[in-house]
Amino acid sequence: EGLENLDDLAQLASMKKLETLKLYFNKSLELYDVKGVGELLKDLVKPTSSLKDLQISFALCECVTDITEVGKGISHCVNLESLSFNVSECKDLENIISIGKSLTRLKKLTSLTINCEWCKSINIGIMAIGEGLGNCVKLKNLTLNFGGCSKILDHLYTDDEQEGDAAWEDH
Repeated sequence: EGLENLDDLAQLASMKKLETLKLYFNKSLELYDVKGVGELLKDLVKPTSSLKDLQISFALCECVTDITEVGKGISHCVNLESLSFNVSECKDLENIISIGKSLTRLKKLTSLTINCEWCKSINIGIMAIGEGLGNCVKLKNLTLNFGGCSKILDHLYTDDEQEGDAAWEDH
C-alpha cells in the first residue's frame, strides 16, 4: 500500500534497519508539508539510526520558500554517508543556511550533492555551506549546482570587491 501523505511517512520510524531513504516531492506539495518533512526527519532519525543514504528532492515545488526545518531534520542524521538535496527550480527559495549548518554535524559524510539550479532568489546560506563542508573530513564526492541562480554573486561580493575584480581583468 502506498503512502498518501506525510502522516503515513511516520510508519518509517518502525523500520529500525533502514539504510536508504529517498523522498521525492512534486509540485502539489503544500507549504506546511515542507515543514513537516523536517519534523519527520527529526522524529525518524535518532543518533543510533542505521540511515546512511538520504535523498530529498523538492524540485519544481513552487511553495518551497523556507527549508529551515528540513535542515534541522537533516542535522539529526548523524550517521549519513551520502546526502543528496535537490531544490532545483524552487524559484522563491531564498535561504539555504540550515543546510549549511546541518553539514557541521555530518562528520561521516563521504558523498554530497546539493542542487539549487534555477533558484533565482537564493542569496543567503551559500557561505554556510562552505563553512559546513569544513567539518565533512571524510568527503570524497562533492557536487554543488547553483547554475542560473542570479543573486549568488550579489551576496558573495561587495561592490568594492567587484570593482577590484574588474580592475584586475583590465591588466
